[in-house]
Amino acid sequence: MIDKLTALDMFAENYRPLSETKKSEFARIVSRLLNSTFLFRGKEGDTNDFYAVIEKKELFSSYLAMLDYELICDEDNALVMIRNVEGRNRVHLNKFDTVVLLILRKLYNVKKVVVLSGEDCIKRELLLIKVKNSEENRPVILETAGIFRAKIIDLGEEAISIEVTGDSQKIDGFIQNVRGYGIIEMCRTGIVALDRGSVNIWSNHED
Repeated sequence: MIDKLTALDMFAENYRPLSETKKSEFARIVSRLLNSTFLFRGKEGDTNDFYAVIEKKELFSSYLAMLDYELICDEDNALVMIRNVEGRNRVHLNKFDTVVLLILRKLYNVKKVVVLSGEDCIKRELLLIKVKNSEENRPVILETAGIFRAKIIDLGEEAISIEVTGDSQKIDGFIQNVRGYGIIEMCRTGIVALDRGSVNIWSNHED
């Protein structure tokens, strides 16, 4: 993972020469990635965006690095995805981060950011994943789902849809375990978090 100062330099170098049309396209694709966390080349509506990320990988990876996200380009499985390397979805802005926020304000309307430490908050991530179903693979996939305490939400002749909830390590582990059986499609929320007890972001954190 590159440091934020290097990421800012890389981003500026790659972003500055873009036409206004390409800048708008970049903003749209980044927003999609932050909302859905992945693009699948074989999915209708994702194909062009998938290739745009692959073509401008340094541009996207440097921008996302400033937000503490890692860009993962898995071309063998036709996937582009992002992972929050800090294990949180809300961060406290220091002076450097504030400069970055000002530069990128056109893309995001940030109302408030705070630090949520691992000890003081509850964190979860949701994965919905569809894996190829066959007589040979089915018992192993179902056993793996049981080990990870996942839920089978749809079982068809050609595909099994599974719901997995937990921390990022658990989600990553499940994806790795079923990757060899053929991932058809998946949707990953990214981490959501709440303070423990009655504390909340609006009334109990210092600005």
